[in-house]
Amino acid sequence: MMVGLARPEFLDHRSGWGSGLFPHTTIRLEPLSNADAAALAEPLLANLDLSRETIERIAEAAEGNPLFVEELTAAFIEGQSLGSDLPTTVRAAIAARLDALPSAARAVILDASVVGRAFWRGVLVDFGGHGDLDDALSALEVRDFIRRVPSSRVRGDVEYQFKHILIREVAYATIPRSLRRERHAAVARYVESAAGQTKDLAAFLAHHWREAGDPDKAIDYLLLAADQALNGWALAEAISLFDAALELAPNDARRRQIRLARGIGRVTLDDYQGAVDDLGELLPELSGRDRVEGLLGWIWGTEWTEQAAETIAGAQEALELAQKLGDQELIAVATGRLSQGLAMRGEPGDLDRGAELGEKALQIWVPGTRSWDRVNHQHMFGEQLYWMGRLADAGALMASVTEAEADPQSLEARLRSASLRAMVLTSTGRYEEWLALFDQTLQLAQRLGRPIRIIQNYSTLPLRDIFDLDEARRRTEDSVEATTGMVGFTMPKAMAMADLVQTALLQGDIATAQAAWRIQWDDSVNTKGWARWLVACRLAAARAELELATGHPIEAVEWARKTIELSEPVRRVKYEIVGRTLLGHALVASGKPKEAIPELRLAVEQADRLGSPPQRWQSRAGLARALYRAATTRELSAPSLTQGQ
Repeated sequence: MMVGLARPEFLDHRSGWGSGLFPHTTIRLEPLSNADAAALAEPLLANLDLSRETIERIAEAAEGNPLFVEELTAAFIEGQSLGSDLPTTVRAAIAARLDALPSAARAVILDASVVGRAFWRGVLVDFGGHGDLDDALSALEVRDFIRRVPSSRVRGDVEYQFKHILIREVAYATIPRSLRRERHAAVARYVESAAGQTKDLAAFLAHHWREAGDPDKAIDYLLLAADQALNGWALAEAISLFDAALELAPNDARRRQIRLARGIGRVTLDDYQGAVDDLGELLPELSGRDRVEGLLGWIWGTEWTEQAAETIAGAQEALELAQKLGDQELIAVATGRLSQGLAMRGEPGDLDRGAELGEKALQIWVPGTRSWDRVNHQHMFGEQLYWMGRLADAGALMASVTEAEADPQSLEARLRSASLRAMVLTSTGRYEEWLALFDQTLQLAQRLGRPIRIIQNYSTLPLRDIFDLDEARRRTEDSVEATTGMVGFTMPKAMAMADLVQTALLQGDIATAQAAWRIQWDDSVNTKGWARWLVACRLAAARAELELATGHPIEAVEWARKTIELSEPVRRVKYEIVGRTLLGHALVASGKPKEAIPELRLAVEQADRLGSPPQRWQSRAGLARALYRAATTRELSAPSLTQGQ
């Protein structure tokens, strides 16, 4: 069980918190009743001989706020009277207690408040002027203003924390503004010198350099903190840090640098439309290498929002600019992006040209550079090879992605690659290995907090192959639900809907198959992205099968031929085989077994080359049926031997 505490206004900023997670309960903590507040105050005042009336007055003044109860009782214990000037707010109560501190302890707590909610003894030493520092810290601990932290983030130093953030805020507000800048700069210098590795404290240092009036250093640390947030898949936090850096940027050049980093940050964490908008607005202001970087980020966004023409045009421009710059790193990335754009468009010749460029990108890639771009190119290129029936090549690429070291931001590509590698194992009949690998991938995704419903749809084809149809359908329906409302990237839903059609057909649920087919067909053929050719051939094959199942062999022939027609130009070998096998079945059902035989022989040859067990036995079964039907038809129609004589 996890328990999270927050003030009510938290939901103003994170209104969707908790949605989509495991069942959760929100409990609103109402103010304490006067009786409960008195029950809280009583043990705190146990050592004093007080009347019930005095305790109840403290409880009433607290107005149900537990911290106020503690502060008022502490103030009373420290000698403050309960006269008519009794503080009426928590802040006033804290301020009154601070004013009553010995001068040495008060000076220490004011300096400590500059550091933040947590602070270190060494910072206070560095400030100077605290001769009896340890006594002052002990006095603050005794009065429960601060508490010692068991493990310090600065090695060799003692870390403390204010008991409550309000105590720190009230103390900080007491410091004259003229002293704050000097103190903030001292804090930043101390942490830089004492912490050694500062990246984990980047946001902390950015705050102090900003308050110290040094925007350049603050921006550097804000960008470092944003990078840390991206590594932790905290996109909203990263964007907030980029925006804070923009507010401090002293000139247009610095602002362009930050906006470029923000756009690329959106790209790396899958905020594709945000990246398209951000970088598209920025591109006219960029030149040279920055323009190439901006284009590469922008076209990654247009690719995943299925804008094929924009992706190809942007990749071509990026490649030309990179070649003019003579930058081999950028040339390799731009070549890979162009390969992916062509594969998405899927016009005649695009897949072959895309495969050629995809291989070239890997050949010219500068070793050890741009790991995120390389991992994502390997995955996308591997997907393309899988679609084209180059299973061994696709499997090798997917293995290299899942087994290589990579940065945290490439997590999504690595999970998808592991899923596709499992699909390749299935396509070659290695079902036990598929099951083990896919289960490991799902478990890893769950441990890392990544959505699994889309990833798990990769497993529905193998489940259909082994006839675990109920589980296949459950996972597909989960994926359809997860992709409903997804903007820009239509492929996951299109694939899930095609899977639903095929699973329903295997279950004999013709009504569901027909309904799902009608919904998805128009969506697929009218899209600008992969679904237009990648999913359309699957749906054409499903329609041929539907026509056969409902006793319409002539219509089945038409749709089987359309499947082949859609599959051939884009090298979709698997569905070309499926189309020819279905065409053979439809021709046999139409009473034309002789016409079916050459189509089925070709399907057998193609299936043998592909190496997929289901395609091999299905095409052979179809050929056997056609040969048998042709032979029996000849016997029935030929004249008898006696008649011939």
